[in-house]
Amino acid sequence: MNERNLPIIKSNNFSLIIPDTRFAELVSDYWKKNQEHFKKWEPIRNEEFYTTDFWASRLQDNIKAFEAFNAVNFFLLNLEGNKIIGQCTYSNIIPGVFQCCNLGFTIDKEFEGKGFMREALTLGNEYLFERGIHRIQANYLPINERSAFLLKRLGFVIEGYARDYLFINGKWSDHILTSLTNHKIQNPLEKNNLKMV
Repeated sequence: MNERNLPIIKSNNFSLIIPDTRFAELVSDYWKKNQEHFKKWEPIRNEEFYTTDFWASRLQDNIKAFEAFNAVNFFLLNLEGNKIIGQCTYSNIIPGVFQCCNLGFTIDKEFEGKGFMREALTLGNEYLFERGIHRIQANYLPINERSAFLLKRLGFVIEGYARDYLFINGKWSDHILTSLTNHKIQNPLEKNNLKMV
């Protein structure tokens, strides 16, 4: 934890952090560098999205969302602490009888195929499960073979096919629907103890 009680999860290759505004430039650099690389997997972004000012504001919002335990927006920070190399976001956290969230992730084009995202999602999923999440949902474009393979290796199960699911790269796009379930959560109504730390 750091001074704001934000988690830092260390691995041999990077740290998973919820960055504050000091990291705004690194985060904007990450998105600028990978703009073309992410284009076919992401919504169309306006120019503001790639600015440091935008990310300074967004990172503050991310911390508020974490403190309310509505979302956990992890970024992968390299060991030198001077470069963002990926991100994994657990959003739309819903408590009660659902105890579910949605997962999205991206990795710098230079770090694809090195196992870093598998490691990051293993750590991130564990973190969410330890805090009472029962179900993590992750959806991907049918042409995204890398995500399909990664999610399968992590134990995600295909549950369906959604037509025109998200507006990606300027068009409505079908998605494969998957989920990973935490079987340790038996009855959330006995103690509904979703917790952020």
